[in-house]
Amino acid sequence: MMSCIISVMNRTPQLEQTLPSWTQVKEINDFVIVDWSSDIPIIENYIVQQQMEKYKNIKIIRVEGEKHFYRCLTWNLASKYIKNKIILKLDADSINVDASWMQYLKFHNSALDGYYIVGMNFFYRDSSGFLLVNKEDFEAVNGYNENLLPTWGGDDIDLNLRLDDYLSKKHSLDEYGIFEFKNSRRLIFFDIKRYIYNIRHSDKERISYLQGKYPLQEGDIRDKMHDYSNVNKDIAIKQKEWKHKTYNIISESENYIRLERLKTSEKLGREKLE
Repeated sequence: MMSCIISVMNRTPQLEQTLPSWTQVKEINDFVIVDWSSDIPIIENYIVQQQMEKYKNIKIIRVEGEKHFYRCLTWNLASKYIKNKIILKLDADSINVDASWMQYLKFHNSALDGYYIVGMNFFYRDSSGFLLVNKEDFEAVNGYNENLLPTWGGDDIDLNLRLDDYLSKKHSLDEYGIFEFKNSRRLIFFDIKRYIYNIRHSDKERISYLQGKYPLQEGDIRDKMHDYSNVNKDIAIKQKEWKHKTYNIISESENYIRLERLKTSEKLGREKLE
């Protein structure tokens, strides 16, 4: 079995379509969705409420008071709440079309030991947000780089490189006969488009959360997106260490937790989420 992590910031219309497509997948018995300060909390959405009532394995973590979408923080935060040893990380706009591919992966015990699985935009646009990895390996490389700016790009590439390095040292490359690239433990989900569909959206929608501190003009969105991606890639090379951000618990129930991110190193005892 596996745990699915998803993060959103004002992408509730996409979540309305995608969440019901994944809750039916029997191999996923745990969902953690991080709501990163959406203008209207996703817990108030009727379809999300329906899904939570029907499937008791959905937990929403809402972080209050954020102006910009720090994606790396959201995924690291979600990973702290999962119940299973395998993490399935999805974008909020990824719809399950056919889950039969999971049968081929034979999820049991140490099914992912020694490798991880990713999507790649070269084979299907917008599929780089797909990640299937052991929680143990994800934690060993400290998850996503929390030094990165809340801009588009660079996060997946950085994580993949660190996983490659860690797993190539942990496992002998001769142990498996399925790796084509030296020092890589990465399996590419080549035919992902047969099983997972990504809702189309414009570049303006993709980086709408950058408006304000990182304003973009209509005519240069694509160029700026790549500029921001290159900045994050440079940060990832130079800043290889970080401590996970900490959060104060505002309120908590079984399936809904409200947090606020601590901007200082102030210690709050058991209310501080390490």
